[in-house]
Parts: sequence; structure tokens; C-alpha cells
Amino acid sequence: MVTSGPMAESNIPHRPGKTEISLLERVRREDRLSSKGQGVLRTNLAQTCGILLVLLVAGFVVTTLQVYGHAGAALLWALAFLTVGSIGGFLFAIPRVPRSSLQRKAASMTEGGPASKLRRLDERGFGLGINTNLEEISDWLTKILVGVGLIELRSLPENIRRIGNYVGQGLGPDQQTVAAAIVIYFFGLGFLCGYLLTRMFLGPAFRLADQATTVGLEEKLEETRALAIAAQTASQAVVETTEINADVETAIEELKKTERPPARMDQLIDRLEAHRRLSPLHRKLNIVLGRVYREGKDDLDSAIRVLDDFLNAKAQANQTSDRDTSDAYFNMACYYSQKMERATGEIRNQFEDKGVRALEKSLAILPENVRDVNVDKDLTELRKSQRVIELMRTVSDTLTQSN
Repeated sequence: MVTSGPMAESNIPHRPGKTEISLLERVRREDRLSSKGQGVLRTNLAQTCGILLVLLVAGFVVTTLQVYGHAGAALLWALAFLTVGSIGGFLFAIPRVPRSSLQRKAASMTEGGPASKLRRLDERGFGLGINTNLEEISDWLTKILVGVGLIELRSLPENIRRIGNYVGQGLGPDQQTVAAAIVIYFFGLGFLCGYLLTRMFLGPAFRLADQATTVGLEEKLEETRALAIAAQTASQAVVETTEINADVETAIEELKKTERPPARMDQLIDRLEAHRRLSPLHRKLNIVLGRVYREGKDDLDSAIRVLDDFLNAKAQANQTSDRDTSDAYFNMACYYSQKMERATGEIRNQFEDKGVRALEKSLAILPENVRDVNVDKDLTELRKSQRVIELMRTVSDTLTQSN
């Protein structure tokens, strides 16, 4: 009977490669416009920019014609109010995208998946915070400006007149009205340009930057978490293998003793059976457990059952031609040979048939085992079979010819 040899490692569950589209990628794809939508958007953006450019050029041309002698000063004032208006439009149009908007959208698509992991990471405080100072300043200023503007609405015409008088002093005599028009036109145009350009261009840019900051980092954190889980699984597998090896060696030592208390044998069987459920392909574990059943409990049926389960697990794993399989069949033949000693008639013939078939499968994989067939005391009864004698002769001749 085979009692030692290479020991199979306990199986670590296979983790397939990442072939499915991730949840975050699905969210990004849903956020993207279709090809037709992108075309319409580009057309609208081009038209808007074209209109703004026409209004700007028209304003500069009219301003230059109205104050031809002081065109330089007029254009400087126009650019100044255009800039102030653009800053106002920018402040009013700054996008306010919550940090967790993408995660909330992902959470609406599934529960318990990557989205829930992102939420748990965020709740723990992991992640990179986005600087929202500019958004807060924009919020404060817009509220202040709207509030003050509503309060001072009655004095707005007078204030425009005063600004026009001040600007008109540098544009020549009787140019206060033109100056007031420059103030209103270019401030309003600047506000419109700042607002629209921020909404159309800077808004999407901010959104992409936020995603790159939060989602990109959280994806890395998720990958790190997956690697940590894999490492933990591997570590647990190593611990389990160490425990299996220790219990198997303990069982071997107990079988060497003359006295084998039934309670002790039952304890060993319970532990080895528990290990076998977790590591069905562990060679030494299954072979030693079969020995414990046979030598410790005189239970040949359970010993055969253990090896049969082991061989079925090997077949499911497509491992039917290795040494472990050959040794399992060899030990199974030994158990059937011992059952032949206790049986007669047809039942004995059935055990003989099963033993011969197990031995044939063992020698088909590893012909060198024929030497053990000649000397193994557990095969005494089976060696009397004419089929086994012929099998041994055939295998021996094959080995001789190959050598």
C-alpha cells in the first residue's frame, strides 16, 4: 500500500481575470452622449461661440467709429468692463458637483457591488478631497451681489450715469452717453461670455478633473482591496495547509502505535474529514484518512469511499493521469484484496473484479507500481487472481522492452 509520496497543495480558489466591464466604466459610458448627441452639441457650441464673437467684434467696431479720435481709450474701457463682466459670469456659472455624485449614481444601479465598496471607503474617510474654496466664494459673492443689487436697484440708473460721466471724460466732449453705452454693452456681453463659456467648457473640464481625482483614486483603492483579499485568501490557504500537514503527521504517528483507542481514532477521523471537505485534492490527506479507517476502525468500506471521492475530485479537476491518481487506485486495490479475505462466492468475485480494475488503472498510469504489486502484503489475495497474474506479466514485459 502506498503511504507516502508527493503531497498535493490545497487548492486556492481560482480568480478569473477582469473581463467584465466595471461598474464605474458603465457609469462613465452612460454619462457619455451618443454620436448624434455629440454632433448636435458641437454644432450648438460653434454657433454660440460664433454669435458671441460677432457681438464682440460689432461692439469694438461701433465703439471705434463713435469715438474715432479716442479709440484707444474707448477700447481699453471696453476691454476692462468686458473682463469685469466675464468674471461675474464665471462666478455665477461655476459648477457645483457633489463629490459623491458618481457613487450615488452607481449605488442606484446595484447594491452590494463595487458601489457599496466605494461608499464604505468614503465612509471610512479614504479618498482625496476636492478643494471647493472657489465654489464657496462664488456662492457667497453671488448671494451678496444679488442681495445688494435688489436693494440698490432704484439707484442703478444714477450709478450708471455717474460711471458714464467718469468714463466719458477720457473719450472727448459730450461722450457721456457713448461711455454709458460702452459700460452697459461690454459689461453685459462679458457677463454672457463668461457664463456661457464656463457652462459649456469649464464645467465639463471641472467634472472630468473631479472624476480623475475621486473615481481614479477609488478605483485604485478598490484594486488594492481586491489584492488584499487575495493575499488574505492565500495566507489562509497556507495556514490551512500547515494545519492539514500537522494533523496528517499526527495520524501517521498514531497508526504506528500498538494501542489505538477508538475515541482517539474518531477524533482523528473528524479532523481529517473536516480538512478533506476543504481540500478534496490533497493526496496525502486522503490516503492517510483511508488508512485510519482501515487500520484504526477496520472500516474498509469507508476507506474505499474516501479514495473514490478523491478520484472523483481529481477527475473533475482534469487530473486523471498523475501519480496521485495511480497511488489512489493502488490503495483501493489493496482494500478490495483485504475484503476478498472476508468474503466467499459471488461477493468475493465482485471484490476481485473491482480490485483488478483498480489495479489495471493504477498500472496504466504508472507501470513501475508493478514491483510493489509483487511484494505488498495487502495484495496477497488479489495476487492469486489469474487476471492479476496476467496483468503483472504483461506490464513487466512492457517495462523490460522499454528498458
